[in-house]
Amino acid sequence: MSRLNTFLLLVLVACALSTVAATNRQREFFIQLGRLQSEAHQMAQTRAELQYEQGALSKTSLIERVATDQLKMQPVTPGRTQYLVVNVAADAETGAAPDDGDGLTELPNGVAGGAAGAIASGVPGGAATGAAASAIAGEGAGVASVPNVASGVRR
Repeated sequence: MSRLNTFLLLVLVACALSTVAATNRQREFFIQLGRLQSEAHQMAQTRAELQYEQGALSKTSLIERVATDQLKMQPVTPGRTQYLVVNVAADAETGAAPDDGDGLTELPNGVAGGAAGAIASGVPGGAATGAAASAIAGEGAGVASVPNVASGVRR
């Protein structure tokens, strides 16, 4: 009987140790759950703050103020609008290079025309905008109205 008692005692100790280990793991998981819930709450709060900030920064008045004050951009006025008329049929008469498939027609003075035409910004050596691309399409003459300002160009 003593062997059976010793064996049962060892099984009892193993069960007790297993219960202690399981309880310890449960406690660690509970602590981790609390940390993760706290982190999730903090992230939700940060997300709400960022959404509020995004809404505040996307207001038109703020964008206009930053554009005029920091970027030195000017509002569009009819006096600063340039019109470009491109007659695709007359390209052969003006000496324009044939279309090489890129959507641009190179004119003799270096201005690009055609379906993806661009208008120079009016600033010497300034950038060009592609806003005329939607107005100049198909064959024949097209007219585009583009403000005489390029985004990001400081005067």
